[in-house]
Amino acid sequence: MLDRTDIIKAIAVLSVVLLVFISPHGAGYAKAADELITVERARKALTDKSPPLLLDVRTKAEFESGHLQGARHIIVDEFVRGEYEKKMGKVAKDAPIIVYCRTGRRSGIAQGALVKDGFTNIKNIEGGILAWAEAGLPVVKGPEKQREPDSGK
Repeated sequence: MLDRTDIIKAIAVLSVVLLVFISPHGAGYAKAADELITVERARKALTDKSPPLLLDVRTKAEFESGHLQGARHIIVDEFVRGEYEKKMGKVAKDAPIIVYCRTGRRSGIAQGALVKDGFTNIKNIEGGILAWAEAGLPVVKGPEKQREPDSGK
């Protein structure tokens, strides 16, 4: 018999599945060119003196198998449930944010949740980490390094 927690988890997972597979672009999936950022532009932005907050929304296993240097790991389900803010830390609503996943679909969902919550400067890496790796850009392996939750970096 399922308890209340299991039912809530099942509903959350089902919600993500529905958002990803029923909607032609997923809920909030980046549709306009100005919501996407190319791999090259993302690389340049991430090497600026004040780089954007970088969010990887893939699973823990995916993250640990290879992620972009400095990425904060927050799985897409946490965006769907509205439970991402603690891990993201205090971030100004107009702060630059770059999100990515494997191909761009899940990061589009996270991007949509951020926009819904009032964030205004979010870019989704076009093609996700697959495009990043295909361009020969570096990825790091292993778990996320611990940082202060309110640091924003």
